[in-house]
Amino acid sequence: MDFGILPELTKPYILSKITQEQIFEYYLNVKVEPEKLIKVPTILRIDKNPTASFYYNVNGKLRFNDFGGS
Repeated sequence: MDFGILPELTKPYILSKITQEQIFEYYLNVKVEPEKLIKVPTILRIDKNPTASFYYNVNGKLRFNDFGGS
């Protein structure tokens, strides 16, 4: 039964309400600064040196890249 009250939760709808940066900042608890090296959040692994960064791919999607670890 669809009453039409709630919107369908799709990726485009969610990204129209919040930004990609807000999503990463909420879940990783780090400030998003593209192309700047950061320490990997402790929820992913223990890191003493800045070995990760954020970048935008050719399609404009924000990506997280971890250069360290195994």
